[in-house]
Amino acid sequence: MVNLFNAIYEQLKNFSVESYNGKVPDDAIYPFISYNIVNSVDIDGCESGSREDFILEVDVWDNTSDTLRIETLVNNIDNAINRIRYKDSNIFACFYRITRLNLPDPDENLSRWQLRYRVPVWHNFTT
Repeated sequence: MVNLFNAIYEQLKNFSVESYNGKVPDDAIYPFISYNIVNSVDIDGCESGSREDFILEVDVWDNTSDTLRIETLVNNIDNAINRIRYKDSNIFACFYRITRLNLPDPDENLSRWQLRYRVPVWHNFTT
């Protein structure tokens, strides 16, 4: 799973905002990205190695009333992640967007968007 997190980080580090895996520090500067793998399912019967399907959630947070800033960031993230393929010596992964949600926050000063991806990962992949 370390390889998968590295693949995700490689995509998210290209944006000029901080990205956090899991817990976000209290002093985080807006806007920022948080991401986490929230679920995985083993898939049996793959001929080219074992497969596991993950669900990746990418949350984008902002604290300004300028919705254009967060919507632009969400678009750029989705364009960078959706339908990409990642391969290294241990895994082969594909990222497919499932949902794109504008989620309300109890704090009316905060904006939050969530991108959710299905990520099938083949372990010990051979071509």
